[in-house]
Amino acid sequence: MRVLILEDYDSDADLIERETQEVLPQAQCKRAIYREEFIAALDNWRPELILADYTLPDFDGMEALGLARARCPDIPLLIVTGSIDEETAVACMRGGAWNYILKDRLSRLGPAIVDALKRRELEAANRRNLEALREREARYRSLFTNNHAVMLIIDPQSALIVDANPAAVAYYGWSRDELKGKKITELNTLPLAEVKAEMARAHSEQRRHFCFKHRRADGSTRAVEVFAGPITLEGRSLLYSIVHDIGERARVEEELQQAYDELKAAQSQLVQNEKMAAIGLLAAGVAHEINNPVGFVTSNLGSLAKYGRRLQQFIKRQDEVLKRCAEPESHRELAALARELRIDEILNDMPALIEESLEGTERVKTIVQSLKNFSRSDRQHEDWVDIHQCLEDTLRVVWNELKYKATVVKEYGQLPPIRGFPHELNQVLVNLLINAGQAISEQGEIRINTWSAGNNIHIAIADTGSGIAAEHLPRVFEPFFTTKEVGKGTGLGLSISYDIITRLHGGELTVDSEPGRGSVFTIRLPLSLAKRDKVEEDG
Repeated sequence: MRVLILEDYDSDADLIERETQEVLPQAQCKRAIYREEFIAALDNWRPELILADYTLPDFDGMEALGLARARCPDIPLLIVTGSIDEETAVACMRGGAWNYILKDRLSRLGPAIVDALKRRELEAANRRNLEALREREARYRSLFTNNHAVMLIIDPQSALIVDANPAAVAYYGWSRDELKGKKITELNTLPLAEVKAEMARAHSEQRRHFCFKHRRADGSTRAVEVFAGPITLEGRSLLYSIVHDIGERARVEEELQQAYDELKAAQSQLVQNEKMAAIGLLAAGVAHEINNPVGFVTSNLGSLAKYGRRLQQFIKRQDEVLKRCAEPESHRELAALARELRIDEILNDMPALIEESLEGTERVKTIVQSLKNFSRSDRQHEDWVDIHQCLEDTLRVVWNELKYKATVVKEYGQLPPIRGFPHELNQVLVNLLINAGQAISEQGEIRINTWSAGNNIHIAIADTGSGIAAEHLPRVFEPFFTTKEVGKGTGLGLSISYDIITRLHGGELTVDSEPGRGSVFTIRLPLSLAKRDKVEEDG
C-alpha cells in the first residue's frame, strides 16, 4: 500500500506515518511538501492513499483535492489538519475529500483509513456491478437487433411502436423509422378498442399468446402468431411482441421459442443486476455513515474504560490516605457524601455499563458486515460457500420483513462447504424467505432445516402460510407468473431462483404446498463435485 503524506512539519508527518502503520504495517509512506513534489508523486509514484494537511507552503488542501481528483479520482484523500472551521470542512468534503481528522485527535486516523479503504473496495465493486448491468443491456440490444424472429417494442399507453428489429423491417416492408412512427393499430386489422384490450391483457400478463392479422407495406394481410408481455427498458414499462407468420410455423417454431426464452432470461438478469447494484450502493452508504461514528464510539468507550479504572484506583488510594490523615469528622462527612451520591454503586456499575455499550457497537458492526457480505458480487468468482453463513447473513438482511409476522426456527445439520456463487445463493434465500413471510397473513412460523444426504446437501424453508393452489403449483417457477396483486410482485423471484439453483449450480428446487397448511421449498445442491475439488486442493 503506497501512502502519500502531504505535510510540511516533520514532527507531524512522523506522527501521521506512525498512526498509518498501526493499521497498515506494510505501507510504503512517501512525503511531499510543495505543489510540484505533490504533482510528481501523483504522476510517477501513483499513491493508493493520500493524507494531506490543509495549510501548505505554496498551496492548500482544496488545490490538492483538485489536483488529486484530476489525476487519480478513485484514490481516497483524507484531510489531516491542525484546525479547520465548519465552512472549510464542508467545502473539503464537497470538493472530494473522503474524511477529515484533526491533529489533536490522531487516534481517529486509523479507523478513518480503514473505513476509506473499505469504502473504496465497495465503490469499485459497485462500479463493476453497474458496468455488468450496462453489458447486460448491450447484450439485450444485440439479442433484439440480431434475432431472426420479428420483434416489436410497443408503448401500451399510446400504442406507438417504440422500436422494431431488422427482421420486422424485412417482414413488414417499412423502414425502421417508418415503423417507429406508426401505431400498432395501423398494422393490426382488429378494431381499435379490441387491440387496446388485448394489449392491456398482455401487459397485465392475463394473456401472452395471440393470433392476429397484420398489414404489410405492400398491402397484403398475413395471419400472424404473437407472443407478448411486459418489459422494462430504461425505466419505461413497455410491451414486447414476438411475431411470426403462421404459414411458416413448422420452420420457425423452434427459433421462436428460443428467442422468447432468451428475451425473458435477459430481462430477468437485468432486473437481478439492478436490484443487486442498488443493494451494493446501499451497503456502501451504510458503511460510510455508520462505521465512522461506531469507530469513534468504540474508541471513546475504550478510553472511558481505562479512565474509569484509573479513577477507581485513585479513589481507593484517596480513601486509604484520608483514613490515616483526615480528622474523623471530615472523614465521616466525606463518607456520608459518597453514600448520598452512591459513589460505590457508580464505580461498581461503570465497567458493566461500558462493557454492554461495547457489545452494542459490536452488534452494529456485525449487522453492517452482514449487509456487506450479502451485497458483495461474487458472480464472476466461484468460491467455497458456507451455507449456514449465507443463511445467517440473509436472515439479518430480511429480518425487518419477518420479525413482526413469524417466528424463525432453525434446525441446522452438519454441512461441508461447497463450490458455488455466494451472491447468487443469497438472492435465492432472500426470495424464499420473503415469500414465506408474505404467505403468512398475521402470525406464523418459518422453519429452516439443513441436512446432508448421499452426494447432496439440502435446505428446506417451510412456512405456515396460506399455501399454493394445486392448479398454480406447476407454474410457480415460470417467469412473470405471480398470484399476487398487480404491483405487489413481478413474478421473477422464483424463476430467477430456479435458474440459479438448476443451471448455475446443477441442483434442484422443488415445492410442496397445500392451501391453508403452508408451503415447503427445498433446495438440493450436489456435493460430489465439491468433495472431489476439495480433495484435489488439499492434496
